[in-house]
Amino acid sequence: MKTSVFYKQIIASILVIFFILLAWIYTYNIACFSLLIPVLIALVLSSSYIEIKMKEKKCFRNCYFKKNTFISKILISPVLTSIFFILLSLSYTLSLMYNILTFDKTMFLSIGIFIFLVFGIYNYILRYFVDIINEKHLEIFAREFTIKISALILFCIYLFIYFNSYEPEYLRETLLETINIATNSISSNCQFIDLILRVRIEIESQVWFLMKGSNNFLEEKNVKTIFWIGFIIVNSLSILALNRFIIQIIYLIKKCIREKDEK
Repeated sequence: MKTSVFYKQIIASILVIFFILLAWIYTYNIACFSLLIPVLIALVLSSSYIEIKMKEKKCFRNCYFKKNTFISKILISPVLTSIFFILLSLSYTLSLMYNILTFDKTMFLSIGIFIFLVFGIYNYILRYFVDIINEKHLEIFAREFTIKISALILFCIYLFIYFNSYEPEYLRETLLETINIATNSISSNCQFIDLILRVRIEIESQVWFLMKGSNNFLEEKNVKTIFWIGFIIVNSLSILALNRFIIQIIYLIKKCIREKDEK
C-alpha cells in the first residue's frame, strides 16, 4: 500500500469516527434531530453483521442444498437476517448512546491510539492472508478477524480506565439522593432520548451505590465479585458495539477510497 493512501485512509477514518462520537455528545441534549446519530451507528453496525451473515448463509446453502429449492430460498432470504441484526444493532446502540457521554479525554485519546492499532492489524491480516483466502472474501475475513482481536484489546483498555480513574460524581450517602442527583445530571430536550438516558443512569447509579456503599448483603467478597462481573458484562455491550463500529468505518472508508482510486 502506498504511504499516501495509507495516511489518507487512517486520517479519514479518525475524522469520521470522532465526528460522529462528538456530534452525539454535543447535540444529544438539544433536540430529537440528534437521534439521526444513533440511527447512523445502528445502520453501520447492522450492515457489518448482515454482510457477513449473508455470505455465511450462501456458503452453507451452496455446500448442503440444491439451488432454487424452497429451503435454499428461505435460508438466504435477507429479510429475516436483516430484521434480527437491525434489532441487535439497536440494542447495542442504546447501550452505546449513554456510554459515549461518559467518555473523558483519556478514553478519547485511547480510542485514537486504538484506531491506529486496529488499522495496522487489519492491513497486516490483509497482507498475510492474501495468498490463502479467496480474494472475494478476503476483505470481510480480515475485518471479522480484526474485530475478534481488537475486541479483547479495547475491553482491556476499558477495564484499565474504568478501574483506575472512573467513579461517578453523583454517589452520595443515601440511595435516594444518589438516584436523584444521577438522573438530574443528564437530560435532553428530546423526550425519547431523555427517557433512555435517565433509565440507564438510574440503573447504573443503583448498582454503583450497592457496590461502593456499606451494604451488608454485599459484604461477602464472592457476592461483590459476582455483582462487578455482571456490571462489567452489561457495560461491555457498548464496548463491543464501539469496536465493531470503528472497524466497520475503517472497512467502508478503505473500500470507498480504493474504488475512487480505481476509477
